[in-house]
Amino acid sequence: EEGRRRALVVGGGVIGLTSAVMLLRQQRGSVTVWTKDLAPHVTSTIAGGLVLPYLAQPVVWVGEWMRKTLAEYRRLACSTESCSKMFVDRPAADYFNTPLPTADWEDVMPSHAAQPDELPSGYVSGFVREALCVEVDAFLKYLTGEIRALGGRIVVRELRDIQDAFDAGFDVVVNCTGLASRSLFNDDKIYPVRGQVVVAKRKHSDIAWQNWAMSDDEGSNAIAYVIPRNTDVVLGGTSEPNNWDTHVDDQQTQSILKRVGKLNPLYKENVQVITVKVGLRPVRSEVRVETEEIKCKRDGSTKHVIHNYGHGGSGFTLAWGCASDVVDLVNKASEQSQHAKRHNTPQQQQQQHTHKANL
Repeated sequence: EEGRRRALVVGGGVIGLTSAVMLLRQQRGSVTVWTKDLAPHVTSTIAGGLVLPYLAQPVVWVGEWMRKTLAEYRRLACSTESCSKMFVDRPAADYFNTPLPTADWEDVMPSHAAQPDELPSGYVSGFVREALCVEVDAFLKYLTGEIRALGGRIVVRELRDIQDAFDAGFDVVVNCTGLASRSLFNDDKIYPVRGQVVVAKRKHSDIAWQNWAMSDDEGSNAIAYVIPRNTDVVLGGTSEPNNWDTHVDDQQTQSILKRVGKLNPLYKENVQVITVKVGLRPVRSEVRVETEEIKCKRDGSTKHVIHNYGHGGSGFTLAWGCASDVVDLVNKASEQSQHAKRHNTPQQQQQQHTHKANL
């Protein structure tokens, strides 16, 4: 339909899906998602779902994106009973073998110093804060359903060249491809940080687990973390920069279970492994949320690509905040494109009209 924006979102993880939902809520045109894979075959399904930043910069942007994301999760949790089950409030603790450092994110998620009876054996300090945990699988399913309910399309298709998106007739492209942006857009600032996690359940149902999330990022058991969810618990982990290997390492699995057992003895014997997962966090010097202008080889016009990638281990923590910025950038790009069309030469207008006729 003439005058209606045709947007393409590339990437089917939490960043791409939230971007698509936010664009569809505007009702300013069509939104299509191209994704190489669907959940559960996307990196987002490996996430623990705890809303706290990990390997994401810069701090000033990350804090604001997290604030907006938390607000949207809270809104969704109050919207319907089924939505409320996708989110769980729980205490989250970070433990240290050193005196208590300055806490991050205090303005978004305040913390208090852990009391002596809240510290595991061997630790001398810690933060405790009330955090939110997202049920990852349920939330990704919700986003997929929301896209379709709002009239969007999801197509299993890998984008290998940005010109293919332009040739398909889209007015604006939102790039949420994570690590694939290395090759798609020649970005050597993004690199993988490998993470392996154990998904487990209680071996003995009569022995209760603590409902706290807890982590040791730099102490004697680093890296160790526990993220309890509704029906299972995520035990981690590893953090290996520039390791592209997505195969499970059995020795790492045993090491994770040993470190988690030291972090909290409740998990020492009472763990039944359900599965082990490996994912590559898309880490970048800075999260990239910005517009790039690229020339369309077919007709010489200027196309807009809105980048939204490089969130490290913080996809679920930053998703809605970044998607909000994406919508603003898409709207601005659309206005620029409309202005350019009104000032096109007759030859350019004929080229674009001919292409539309052939679609």
